[in-house]
Amino acid sequence: MYEDKNKLLYNLEFGNVDSESEIDLDSKFIKTQDFNSFLNPQKALVLGAKGSGKSALFQMFARYEDSARKLSGLQKNKVLIVTGTGFNDIKELQTDDFTKLLRQEDANFDYIWELYIAVKIAIKLGKEGYYTGENLIEFYKHAGLLEDFRILSILRQLWKVVMGTPVQGIEIDVKGVKIKIGGNYSIDTQDLLAEIEETLECEQLECWILFDKIDELFSNDHKKRKLCIESLFRTYLSFVNRFPQIKFKIFIRNDIWSTLGFVNKSHISDKCIELTWNQTNLLQMILRRILNNNVILEYIINETGLSQEELLLPVNLEDVFYTIFAKQVYKGKREATVISWVLARITDGLGGKYPRELINLANYAKNEQIEIGSYETDCLISGRAIKRAFNKVSATKCDTYLSEFPGLREHFDRFSGKDTAKYSREEFIEMMDGLEPSGDEMIRALYETGVLEAQHGKGVSDSSYEVPKLFRFGLGLVLRGRP
Repeated sequence: MYEDKNKLLYNLEFGNVDSESEIDLDSKFIKTQDFNSFLNPQKALVLGAKGSGKSALFQMFARYEDSARKLSGLQKNKVLIVTGTGFNDIKELQTDDFTKLLRQEDANFDYIWELYIAVKIAIKLGKEGYYTGENLIEFYKHAGLLEDFRILSILRQLWKVVMGTPVQGIEIDVKGVKIKIGGNYSIDTQDLLAEIEETLECEQLECWILFDKIDELFSNDHKKRKLCIESLFRTYLSFVNRFPQIKFKIFIRNDIWSTLGFVNKSHISDKCIELTWNQTNLLQMILRRILNNNVILEYIINETGLSQEELLLPVNLEDVFYTIFAKQVYKGKREATVISWVLARITDGLGGKYPRELINLANYAKNEQIEIGSYETDCLISGRAIKRAFNKVSATKCDTYLSEFPGLREHFDRFSGKDTAKYSREEFIEMMDGLEPSGDEMIRALYETGVLEAQHGKGVSDSSYEVPKLFRFGLGLVLRGRP
């Protein structure tokens, strides 16, 4: 029996927490209710905590467009999909022009975003066989559909023209096509966007441009990152009326969104979706990943007596889950089920439960089970392995948090060795005395990223807070009783 379970355990794969490195993401993707909300053309902002699935949703459209269209029902002749991660992803533009612009101390991000968007959409239109007006039509006819699709010469000059330093009378020869730039023939971003808008309107086509990873821009300069992201939202607001065929979908973390300030920010409140996960979604997500393996699939079908088509139905999820995991961490009639135990421990202070922590826990539990060696009779991963894995989940969560917010490392250190997870507001501020940020700003920083749970539902103005189970081990709290 152990030999068979060893084989099953080694075939068990829960996948990666980062969607960029996930193989066959489209076969593992879960279509939640948020997916349907995302398809509303008016929804421009996609909010979510780190690990909530923002990048998975983005990657579906960036890397698996055909699968995404099948799931969404978006037709190619109705919606053009463009994806971008900010400035360094235009392989057709082999130049450091954008880099030079970004390095300028007084960089005009409004201009840079407009140029970036114009270039991204123009390239996609050309690849799809749409010709964007007289400025580029001759080039697209001769070179646009080639595998080595380049509009280098034109794009290298474009930003110079619009920056107010036009090169007069240049004639560029690209594969036999002569295009003039400068003087009466100069191309500027507004003209190019106007031509794009006209093309989209004539073709009865919307262009959805999706932005991800923008919170990673200027990761070492938070002030510049803030200015850059605020500029993107100003650009979105300016496009709403000027270029209505171009629809924005901006993916961003909740904590970063809360720090942004720009005119008419409130106008976006009804154009926002926030990614959330419930128990059903999370179970479907983790089970879909393991069912990709035929050995595991056969095992689960034999154990449950269900057909393959029935395995991910909501009514069957718990039965399928418990063929892999033990039903309890601690034995006893009054003890919690593993599903309840796990969900309580991957929940942050804002009530969020996300795929990243569940995937981490499953992977760590598998490794712990391999080290333990012995097996329970009715599952592959024991309660003991799950309990041991949770400490690693907590440590990983805290390490990940500090990689994003290194300025709070000393605050985290103050928790080490403490024997309680609950603090009044005054106790908490006193514990962090001498550190920056301090006071209300410090509480806001920890609360809005889920490290603290408000005890009376009053958010950053509450009178007392508790550290969620998810963070306790990683912070070094020494508490009596079970983790």
